[in-house]
Amino acid sequence: MVRNRSAQIEGLNVFYREAGDPSSQKLLLLGGFPASSHQFRNLIPALADSFHVLSPDYPGFGNTDMPEDFEYTFDRLSEIVEGLLEQTGFYPFGLYHQDYGGPIGNRIVARHPDWLGWQVVQNSNSYEEGFTAAWDGIRHALWVDRSPETEAPLAPFLELDGVKLVYTHGHRNPEQISPDNWNMDVHFLERPGARKVHLDLLYD
Repeated sequence: MVRNRSAQIEGLNVFYREAGDPSSQKLLLLGGFPASSHQFRNLIPALADSFHVLSPDYPGFGNTDMPEDFEYTFDRLSEIVEGLLEQTGFYPFGLYHQDYGGPIGNRIVARHPDWLGWQVVQNSNSYEEGFTAAWDGIRHALWVDRSPETEAPLAPFLELDGVKLVYTHGHRNPEQISPDNWNMDVHFLERPGARKVHLDLLYD
């Protein structure tokens, strides 16, 4: 049974999904752009017989608060997730990280190497060579000079077609992928200020 919970971390209401026996080996699931713990809604119960599983929504993502006066960087997101892990005693753990989960999880592990038992890496970059040509518009434009002009080419990634592409691009059978994925992501992206949160993280 998946338990939908929340905790107060640094004044933020942080939502997380949890399942499994707390006495079992812990497994932390950290997802990526532009999703939330919703992306693991099927995986969590499938793993719950073997692991004690936890997956949070980051600030500005999913059901967690999205305050205006928050610095949306991977440093800050990692600190909030770390606070949740400390409050719930969720360590040591195995770490599964996908996409944004890498820069968040790696920061936590760098501060607490004794928390990490093992890890699974999926499409999560940790090194310069991982920035392929697909990143050039960000690396050589946005990161050099952030402005409305350098942000504009990224706007389609934050709309329905761009979010859908995250899930379907390259898939041999896209009809097997539930539209709940991109519909849920776009629902949260429609909140006032949400797209700026993602632009801040792409810049970071």
